[in-house]
Amino acid sequence: MATFIIYAIRWAVTLTLLYSLYRLLLQRETFHRLNRAVLLTILVVSPLLPLIPLHTDEPTTFDEVLTRIEGPLLSLSTSEDVAGDALAKQENKNAASGLWVRYCAYIYIIGIAVALTIYLFRLLTLARLLRRCQRISHPIVPKDVHLMLDMRIKEPSSWMHWIFIGPIDLKQNAETVLRHELAHVRMRHSWDVILCDLTCRFLWCLPFVWMLRQDLVDVHEFQADEAVLQRGVTLEDYEHLLVRKAVQTQFLPIMNTLRHGALKKRFAMMYSNRSSNWSRLKLLYLLPAIGVALAMNAKTVNYQVSLHAVTNDFGRIVGFSSEGEPSPDLPLKFPVGYIFIDDREVTQEEAVNYKSLDIVSYEIIHQPDGEGTAKWDYKDKQGILVFHLRR
Repeated sequence: MATFIIYAIRWAVTLTLLYSLYRLLLQRETFHRLNRAVLLTILVVSPLLPLIPLHTDEPTTFDEVLTRIEGPLLSLSTSEDVAGDALAKQENKNAASGLWVRYCAYIYIIGIAVALTIYLFRLLTLARLLRRCQRISHPIVPKDVHLMLDMRIKEPSSWMHWIFIGPIDLKQNAETVLRHELAHVRMRHSWDVILCDLTCRFLWCLPFVWMLRQDLVDVHEFQADEAVLQRGVTLEDYEHLLVRKAVQTQFLPIMNTLRHGALKKRFAMMYSNRSSNWSRLKLLYLLPAIGVALAMNAKTVNYQVSLHAVTNDFGRIVGFSSEGEPSPDLPLKFPVGYIFIDDREVTQEEAVNYKSLDIVSYEIIHQPDGEGTAKWDYKDKQGILVFHLRR
């Protein structure tokens, strides 16, 4: 669970970075197809970038913060005795912050379960609607699209290749409403919504993902509105229809409906001038943004050598030899994070000067892989090497 939560944090930060720049640069542009492609790219790329195995020799600030969060999370999967011993070794302030991290982790996991349950319930509601509806035909609806009629439907909507309509709209506004919903079906907007909804369920506590969802829905409506107006429907008549539908209750959030999106935004987009083609160059922001996200998600890897004690005939350590030498441009490092000589922390440069009979013994307190130990600092992952000198 700890690994997933750390991954989710990286995912959330990456999505926030990419989407914030979209909102700043592209949201007001009239390139609806381009904006839709950018939003979908953000949804697809943001969970993938943290999985790319990019490493750095020195820890980034973001990596250090995540490592401090990782310690209390790892204690969730250890035994109570181990977790208790680990917390006892921390200062009171660190222990308290560790408890808060664990509580937040529990809330986050419970939130995912609740959000997925609600989403599943909405899908079941949609399935029940499909069973009780009657399929009908209409001259402008192709055969591969299913037009479903039900007396209880007050608001026309669509999902995948189904269009849902009530008897009132079928008699009064059939052509305009159906052209709007057909635009959603032909452009496969439902797949976008499914991808976005799943992202929202896993990142339910991130406001930016819900803002992204609303922007994506707005782009869908801009595209559908444009398709209707291109079919000869007058702008005035279409506005009146949208205003009338705005007072009705939305049926299911997972479906595309005529009243999705803010009417003020949709009216403004209908009357706005086309954006200049030069505005498309703003799309290039994705390149440096993805580069920053990759660098931010880079994980720390210490390229270190394995040191082996060299003893004399009496079994006393007289120095160290190394195997698996790193590349020449990397400095010699001990395979640990902290180095102590007689209970005094020293640098690696100081430690290499003690390759002599002055060293009586040495021990590694924490194993380099960190298994079975709490991780409070990125150095602790590599263990603690303690030298004992001759008195």
